[in-house]
Amino acid sequence: MVRVGIVGCGPIATSHHSPGFLAIPGVEIVAVCDVDEAKANALGERLSAEVFTDVDEMLGNVDLDIIDVA
Repeated sequence: MVRVGIVGCGPIATSHHSPGFLAIPGVEIVAVCDVDEAKANALGERLSAEVFTDVDEMLGNVDLDIIDVA
């Protein structure tokens, strides 16, 4: 399983990047991060991913194979 973290939870992440990753077998989005907590929570809930508002905290707490900066 390839574990992905998305940094930036705006329109590009929600309508392009996350659906693209979800279409790839063996890829799981496990964490999302945005300074806008509402955006991070919305995408995190939609993806069942862990939510962060600080990228350093996300990187320090989640084992990721890919970091997508959207």
